[in-house]
Amino acid sequence: MITKLQITEGEETATITLQSSPDFVRFSGSEEIKSDIEFESKFAYNSVGHIINLGNIHAQDLYIFMIDLYGKENVEVLEGEQQIKDDDEELAILEKNGVT
Repeated sequence: MITKLQITEGEETATITLQSSPDFVRFSGSEEIKSDIEFESKFAYNSVGHIINLGNIHAQDLYIFMIDLYGKENVEVLEGEQQIKDDDEELAILEKNGVT
């Protein structure tokens, strides 16, 4: 299931797409936003405590990372709300069973 997020920062806009979850991030739009995300990802952690890897990221981790960077008011889910929720349910099962 495709997950597509739109990020807005001032006059800049970028669209981030995952074809499935997990998958690699595809960018379109603002090169400045793309560069910021690529740089910041080197210092961010996913939901199981690993450094974020834009080459293999779950929809929920990408969404949370974007909210942390740009604020909820600047991140719009264009497609894939259900995938973000499904990832959340999968993570809850992993946490419950103590497996990461």
